[in-house]
Amino acid sequence: MAQDWSELSPLEKAQRSIQNAIDGNYTNLSLVSLGLETLPPEISQLTQLEELYLNYNEFTSLPPEILTLTHLKSLSLSGNPITDIGPEIRLFTHLESLRLDNIALSVLPPEIGLLTHLKTLHLNGNDLTSLPPEIGQLTQLTFLNASFNDLSSLPPEIGRLQNLMELNLSGNQLASLLPEIGQLQHLTSLYLANNDLSSLPLKIADLPYLEQLILDGNQFTQFPSVVGQSPSLIYLSLDENGLTELSIMPGSFPVLETLSVSSNELTELPPEIGSLTSLVSLYAAMNHLEVLPDEIIQLNNLEVLSVGSNELVQLPLDIGQMESLNILFLDNNKVMAFPQSIVYLLEDEQLCRLTASNNELQYIQIEFATYEGFSRNRCYADITGNPAYRSANNIVWYQEVEPIPVYYQDVLPNLSGSTPYWIAIAALFGALLVLIPWVIVRRYQYHHKSKRKHST
Repeated sequence: MAQDWSELSPLEKAQRSIQNAIDGNYTNLSLVSLGLETLPPEISQLTQLEELYLNYNEFTSLPPEILTLTHLKSLSLSGNPITDIGPEIRLFTHLESLRLDNIALSVLPPEIGLLTHLKTLHLNGNDLTSLPPEIGQLTQLTFLNASFNDLSSLPPEIGRLQNLMELNLSGNQLASLLPEIGQLQHLTSLYLANNDLSSLPLKIADLPYLEQLILDGNQFTQFPSVVGQSPSLIYLSLDENGLTELSIMPGSFPVLETLSVSSNELTELPPEIGSLTSLVSLYAAMNHLEVLPDEIIQLNNLEVLSVGSNELVQLPLDIGQMESLNILFLDNNKVMAFPQSIVYLLEDEQLCRLTASNNELQYIQIEFATYEGFSRNRCYADITGNPAYRSANNIVWYQEVEPIPVYYQDVLPNLSGSTPYWIAIAALFGALLVLIPWVIVRRYQYHHKSKRKHST
């Protein structure tokens, strides 16, 4: 009677899997998370094997039992305590994918350059302090992840990787980039987060297909305007730097859709922000912004505006003209009132999420409950933590009246204290005689407008 799988030792589990692969003439074999320190010699019989997964075992070097498997196209050794893979790696000349991530690798042997068919190489989560110049021989490479190592520089030969499309160098100690980075003519994604960069080489503008550039957690104090010349850049993130200003040149960022500059030292957004007409998402939370430029309303494609945790006291009066705005994050500012134009976004059932908690809102002039999206709980608004709010079912219900005109605001607060009782009553009665017809007219105009709009 065959033993239950759970009763087998790690080596016995491997033997059973290998025998099944031999009997079935398999081209792939997975021996993941078995606690293996060695491999059964029978594995050398799998000469037809193309994919071998040895992730998360206890190998400390390249297992010698697999050195005859020279037809392998994919080899994964992720999560093993391997400090050195040795020159034997050169034997796997047919490899197209090699995973050496999250092991304990401190040196990448120069023989890596002999794997000329390699297309994807994972080296992330190791202790590498350098990459060998021979890495430039991997001219078929399309993906290289060397993130979260201890790299302080790159070899110039990296510029030879003409087919490289994605390069991840985040979480290293890079203080500068070589101009050879501009030779990576097929690069579409470049990840450089959490390094020590404070500038970029001018050659980065020579990357014609670069779509995504991640620079979070570096040392930029000035906006790297050189990237604005990248003709294909769609996504740019500079969160958690020390940016004090944004420099946006005319004609720059022609197709940029996402700009993220949260957690910096910005005190303003430049008027030129309005020229980024392809922008869909703008993230500028956790800065020191006091106002938003009026030109921001020119961003007709903007769907997400995140400016929470700043020092804003007001919004642009014509924010309602932003015909695509769907999500607005305003929490933790000093905003005292919403512009009336924000009603237009609600009438079109366009603005569907508004967070304005912890501001200085003194009064509110809209009732979300009258708009279909909010009445059906498809949309959400939050103004908790303000001087004036009422909430129910996590949706804030606004009063559908205009703010009290300035000349009545001056009168009404004084109807107490030393004012004679009969004068206070008379003043209040007179104010109501004017206010009631005014409110009726405004409500009629509003509903008439809404009815006319829905009938078209």
